[in-house]
Amino acid sequence: SLLNFKLVFFSLGLDAATTFKSIFFTRLPQQVAKFGEHKVCALITPGIGRFGFTAVAHPTTGTYGVLQQVAEHRVDVVVNDKGDVADLRYVVYVLNEVRPYEEVANDVHRLENV
Repeated sequence: SLLNFKLVFFSLGLDAATTFKSIFFTRLPQQVAKFGEHKVCALITPGIGRFGFTAVAHPTTGTYGVLQQVAEHRVDVVVNDKGDVADLRYVVYVLNEVRPYEEVANDVHRLENV
């Protein structure tokens, strides 16, 4: 049976719209951002991301030893899975493939109909 998950990811600045469109709308339209008869659904929330990193890190942006503060978007989308979690794993794989982050932080929550 179909399983539904909520995937939360973060994207730098204006990359959220590009990431959302290129991955979910173009490559994975049946698995992501489709909820019932609605499609291309997402909650995109602007915010500020803060991070530091070690001397061996290779971040997309920032200076070693300086606390970084960047404009980011939090993106919440529904992921539909056929029941073996393979679709969910593939969605996360594709997402991680196209995002510029060295370390990726995603949240995945299983959705239940109650």
